[in-house]
Amino acid sequence: MDKERIEKYDTSHMLALLLGFRQQCDKAVTIAQSYNVQPVDRSFENMIFLGMGGSAMGGELLKSYLQPFLEIPVAVNRGYTVPEWVSDKTIAIALSFSGNTEETLSAYRAALKKKAFLITVSSGGRLHELSEKDGCLHMQIPAGMPPRCALGYLTLIPLRIIERLGVIDNQDAQIAETLHTISLLLEELSPEVKAPENLAKTIAGVLQKNFPVIYASSDVFYAVAYRWCCQIAENAKQLAWCHYFPEMNHNEIVGWEHPKELLHSCKVVMLRDSMEYDRTKKRIEVVKGILSDNKVRPLEVFSRGKGLLSRLFSLIYIGDFVSFYLALLNEVDPTPISKIDHLKKSLGPFSL
Repeated sequence: MDKERIEKYDTSHMLALLLGFRQQCDKAVTIAQSYNVQPVDRSFENMIFLGMGGSAMGGELLKSYLQPFLEIPVAVNRGYTVPEWVSDKTIAIALSFSGNTEETLSAYRAALKKKAFLITVSSGGRLHELSEKDGCLHMQIPAGMPPRCALGYLTLIPLRIIERLGVIDNQDAQIAETLHTISLLLEELSPEVKAPENLAKTIAGVLQKNFPVIYASSDVFYAVAYRWCCQIAENAKQLAWCHYFPEMNHNEIVGWEHPKELLHSCKVVMLRDSMEYDRTKKRIEVVKGILSDNKVRPLEVFSRGKGLLSRLFSLIYIGDFVSFYLALLNEVDPTPISKIDHLKKSLGPFSL
């Protein structure tokens, strides 16, 4: 992945956003600290994130991070409405990078009618305007990038706000480790590092002209596998599929028989974690054997760090670089999303 190839295809400067991700995360923490949010004297029974696409990924990542220890259930809502159980005992966090995502605006209105405790995060737009009008807490984030590149803002700011509300314990140590892990990975994944030392370049080379199948080692890491698929789709303009252990052992594993002419083009990436359940480790080894019978040798990518937040972010950051390098191999600019733009234009204006 030489400099000439990057200059030729990365005309919208996606690489600069990848290289600046650590700085984005630092800025996200600073932004969150600038808001004087106090614990709320209110009993909450559940939490829901409202969002779509790259903005919703912040909610998915936080759900994965919070669900192992949070005492209330967490959900991610993608669509125009909200579940019936949303009430005045619900924390509802609306995430829309542009502030104009029509599904999120509609869900925001639905949650407002149900008197949920609403928090909004956007770079402006109608969501900001509605938040001010309705007296909801709004977190302003910088504009000027694709929503999928704003994951630091869309994750760490809500995390800090949830902490400030008194719902979770102090997150200083977890965030500090995550930032350190990102810095270490940046040294390994930057364009100057050549394959095979550069893991992201190596994986991209394997996935080129093949069908990526991403398996997460647990439901907690499924959001990461889904992020890989979304980034491969949007950045590399290439289809991918994802699933997770142990669920895929109860259905999908049987499908590794047909169509035989397709199986040879499937390249499996297993997202592994140091804290995997012992039985899951055994399941993964059995599945690797089944895949090898079909001449499929999976690539294994291991998370970094001790805390869950670091481990989640590490796999996401690796995947983001994979999708970037894959875009260059596919000879496409990773930033434009012309089909999404066409779809929005075809739908026409949206009114609440």
